[in-house]
Amino acid sequence: SIIINLGFLGAFKYYNFFSQSFAEGIDLLGIHTSLATLNFILPVGISFYTFETITYVVDVYRRVHKPLKNFWDYQLYIILFPKLIAGPIAKYRNLEIQINYRDESIEKFAIGVRRFIIGLGKRVVFAGLIGNVFTELSTISSYDNSIILAWVCSIAFTLEIYFTLSGYADMAIGLGKMFSFDLPENFNYPYSSRSITEFWQRWQITLINWFKDYVYNPMSNKKHKIARRIINVLIVVVLIGLWQGASWNLLIYGIINGLLLIIEKKLIGKYLAKLPRIIGKIYTLFIVNLSFIWLAYDGFLEVIESLKNMFGLNHLPIWNQTTDYVLLSYGFIFIVLCMATSPLITVFVTTFMRTTSKTTHNFEVVRCIVEPLFFLVIMILVIVFLAVGSVNPLTYIGF
Repeated sequence: SIIINLGFLGAFKYYNFFSQSFAEGIDLLGIHTSLATLNFILPVGISFYTFETITYVVDVYRRVHKPLKNFWDYQLYIILFPKLIAGPIAKYRNLEIQINYRDESIEKFAIGVRRFIIGLGKRVVFAGLIGNVFTELSTISSYDNSIILAWVCSIAFTLEIYFTLSGYADMAIGLGKMFSFDLPENFNYPYSSRSITEFWQRWQITLINWFKDYVYNPMSNKKHKIARRIINVLIVVVLIGLWQGASWNLLIYGIINGLLLIIEKKLIGKYLAKLPRIIGKIYTLFIVNLSFIWLAYDGFLEVIESLKNMFGLNHLPIWNQTTDYVLLSYGFIFIVLCMATSPLITVFVTTFMRTTSKTTHNFEVVRCIVEPLFFLVIMILVIVFLAVGSVNPLTYIGF
């Protein structure tokens, strides 16, 4: 079963990439060859349901749960539409009771609607706004560019990818809740992390846990030497990079993060833990922002050019008139979106609600008016953004 599933994934997602790379490598040696390029249409969501199929088979083999006798229960687990296209990756043992004994209610449906609208707002409004900024800045001429704008461009993509993927996750969790399915959380304010290790515990949580449970742990043993464990970490993180899509940039992205995890674990982790929280967060955001550049562009040379712009190697000015225009035009958007990536807004709203509930008897009445208006405004904004066509597909959508 594993061979068949990975075979389909490899054929549809990676055949053309590896065949072209092999042919180019042979050509460099002076041997001319050509491999047939297959015009596969990539099945939507294949990366997600392939992993879930493997999860089910391995867990049955491990006797985590018994094999299903009802064919349609298995199909429901694999093809459950809220999580089918963009995750999160769910284990059957976490959905088993919900598949057989669901308890639908208006309250759960309402919670699901609210969560779905928040995710839709993230994907369409927030990611749409900042995605357009990234598109504009990534195509700016060298004459108008500056070092500050190069950094602003990279930060725009870092925000776009977060609001896109976490928006998809919120929408999936919300849709699941409407039908009384509790899907696992996939993001936990990753940009508030104090280290790269902590970041990977908060970013695409279900994906990281999948690789930990079904790839890293079976390979690793406490008796293994440090060198073996380092190799295992590198293998896993490279596979995570390749899982995102078939390109050399994603492979490099995986290698970079693997090396960073090893460096933190073996060298600087204990020192990072002693630093003030703000220093750890700045360090993490700096590294994450640089690593995400490998996801922002398809070509290797584009990434190198972007890095050279950011570090002043292309003789760009630090600041220019275009920088003034961009910061005045989009500065407020950046501030709002940066705040939205942290728990600050949630903490503020929770504190405000608790304080208000102690001081007024009409709090519930006010909440019943304000909350529906809040979600109505989000839906109106979403419809406007979709109507004017201001939402672009994410460059990184190849995964």
